[in-house]
Amino acid sequence: MIDRSVEDVWKFSLDLANVPKWYTAIQEMRPTSAGPTGVGSTWEVIRKDKMVIPQKCVEYEPNRKFSFLITSGPAKGTTVSYSTEVIEGKTKFTVSADYKVGGFYRLLAPFLIRGQRKEGIASNENLKRIMESQVKVSA
Repeated sequence: MIDRSVEDVWKFSLDLANVPKWYTAIQEMRPTSAGPTGVGSTWEVIRKDKMVIPQKCVEYEPNRKFSFLITSGPAKGTTVSYSTEVIEGKTKFTVSADYKVGGFYRLLAPFLIRGQRKEGIASNENLKRIMESQVKVSA
């Protein structure tokens, strides 16, 4: 639970420039389509291990749910979703994934998925720490 409004968490977490600040494995997010983030928009994730992962937004419900599809590489077809909900004035931020792993990486899938889960937990903790360390602005 993050002690911030769902709007604040949504705005910060989905700003491509902010993702490397809270997601531990990401070095850079590079837009590859024009306009604001929404269904159909695309970008590349540059991981700290230098792997480039093209992604496409496939679901976008402001302040509620955001899903993207990995469009090429060993995890092509994987869908990752971020969802938010308000519980007792705080924001629950959840990340879920439907992993698809092909080729040689299929043999390593259990280890890769376990690593992704650990990254996700650490990243959610980073997001919470960053968001709660910011000064609240009253309306």
